[in-house]
Amino acid sequence: MAFTVDADLTPNAADGSPLEGTDVTVTLSPSTSEAATCAGVAVGAAVATCTAVSGAGYSDTCQLALPCVGEFELRGCADVPLGDGGSATKQACSSATVGRNATEWALAPWNGHPEPTIKADRCVVGS
Repeated sequence: MAFTVDADLTPNAADGSPLEGTDVTVTLSPSTSEAATCAGVAVGAAVATCTAVSGAGYSDTCQLALPCVGEFELRGCADVPLGDGGSATKQACSSATVGRNATEWALAPWNGHPEPTIKADRCVVGS
C-alpha cells in the first residue's frame, strides 16, 4: 500500500505557532521479526527513507509503501531550534505503527493513514 507523507512541526511555545520549512526525515522500518523477514532487512533497519518539509503539505517526493504484510514503524525526525535565540538545535522525533499481520488485515482492513506528530522541546540552553 503506497502513501505520501505530510509533516507538521508544532513547538511547545505558548502561542503554538508552527515551525514551517524544516526538513523532516521520514523512515519506514519493520518492527517485528515477521515484517523484517518478508522485507529482507533486520528489525529496525530502514526499508525506505525520504524527506518532507514541515508545513509544505503532502509531498510528491516523499512517498512510501509497505513492502509486505507486517507491522512497520513510520518515524519522522527533525532538527529543531532550542528557542534560545541561538543556532543550537535538538532532534525531535515521533513515530507510529503502520501495517498489520495477515490475520489483522483480514479482520480490519486499513481505512486511513496514521499521523505521527513531532513537538519541539523549546528549552533554553544552560538553564
